[in-house]
Amino acid sequence: MKKYFTYYIVFHCMVFFCSNAQSLDRQVINSNGGSGNAGANFKVDFNVGEPVIVTGTNANGIYTQGFLQPDTVFTSTGTFSINIFFGTESCTNAGDGFIYANPVNAIGPVTWSWLPTLDTTSTLTNIPAGTYILTASDTAGNTVNDTIVIPVSTIPCDLDFYNGLTPNNDGKNDVFYIGNIDKYPTNEFYVFNRYGIKVWEGMNYDNVNVVFVGKDSNGSDLPPATYFYILVIEGGQRKGWLELLR
Repeated sequence: MKKYFTYYIVFHCMVFFCSNAQSLDRQVINSNGGSGNAGANFKVDFNVGEPVIVTGTNANGIYTQGFLQPDTVFTSTGTFSINIFFGTESCTNAGDGFIYANPVNAIGPVTWSWLPTLDTTSTLTNIPAGTYILTASDTAGNTVNDTIVIPVSTIPCDLDFYNGLTPNNDGKNDVFYIGNIDKYPTNEFYVFNRYGIKVWEGMNYDNVNVVFVGKDSNGSDLPPATYFYILVIEGGQRKGWLELLR
């Protein structure tokens, strides 16, 4: 009789425990994280993905634990497009033309495809005159197609451009030097940043009195970067790029 009574109590407790057990649905326990801007046209919402443990208390000692799931969302505030900056060959048959493509309002990384070069980057350098076809796509499936024509240069190859500029007053590459510019005393010279914004200009460039030294039109130092120039002379113009280092 005593042995039977013990089994009954054990069985009764098991039934009681199961009837009072509680379950908790899976959920995000907290919302650590935030949001911020990535460039001028993008907003990124995120959380930190840290594990957290909480205790759900009840009469039967039920525990649960939660995990803060990573959550990154890229959104664009405008239409996906491409800004193109290109330069002709520096002189006839020089084979040093270039095309730079800069994405605007892209969602995520951009995939690049060029014809006829089969290149997969945003930049083409040392290319001859001709027609180039660009296809650019972002991770959201937005696609832009463009055709760029690099015209044949009619300028003879007697101007020399030195693309390095290190204005640190050591007497080496402190100015942007154009060889044989004295043969074209009437000229116009313009410098642009990668967004196509003009940052400096000079009339009758001569490497001495009118010369680009890595400052903008207000005399402030420009940041290290790749810049683009246009030299307008009688009979045509020369376009190219320069690297400003500090």
